[in-house]
Amino acid sequence: MDMDPRLERAIRYVEGEMDTAEREAIEAAMRADPHVREDVESARRTIAGLRYLGEERLRSELREEEQRSARKEKGGAGNGLFRWAAAAMLLIASGSAWWYFTRDTPERLADEFAITEPGLPVLMSVDARATDAIMNAYKQGDDATAKELLITTMEMSPGNDTLTYFLGIVDAHMGRCDLAQESFAELGATSTFLTRGRYHAAICALRNGDAGRAESLLSAVASSSDAQLAPKARDLLARLKRP
Repeated sequence: MDMDPRLERAIRYVEGEMDTAEREAIEAAMRADPHVREDVESARRTIAGLRYLGEERLRSELREEEQRSARKEKGGAGNGLFRWAAAAMLLIASGSAWWYFTRDTPERLADEFAITEPGLPVLMSVDARATDAIMNAYKQGDDATAKELLITTMEMSPGNDTLTYFLGIVDAHMGRCDLAQESFAELGATSTFLTRGRYHAAICALRNGDAGRAESLLSAVASSSDAQLAPKARDLLARLKRP
């Protein structure tokens, strides 16, 4: 069975196997086409499963998923999940299982070490209704609306580093790591969010395949006094430097 070119492209992106031109092309496609973003997210979930499932367990899961998909397709509600599992199975069948289960790729490390922000704190200088609207959209996974509201609110409160930080978070959620890093880079040296912004920027750098920039940012986080992020940054640095 040949792998669907779309699936192969998404998997190669997630695994950090593209050159700069290919990576920039798919990231542009992700910004323009939600179907491409969905392909990449599906690839991330599938490959994350490969990391934690042994081959025999994976085969069992695939058989069960195939049966579920077959039943759904008969009822007109096939969900397409099996095609991703099948693509993952091709990688195992090709004899690359050991490589897949043991290799720390930048994308895998980004998925493993990423942190999630629970929400936007109350801002004394910003209309509470605006903050609530942003966070409602954010918590519902409506990143496009959250970003639109953030930009509108930032126009009324320019230079607000909390809003700047969360704009970076939302762009990162949307797969727009270049834009996210621009926001994180705007955080000043006295910003409450400087260390967290550096950490998220490092995760974005890994997703972009820029391990050198990620290491530089992580070194700054590792030497900070942040009780949560400093040890995570040290662990991630150690994994990045592992042969």
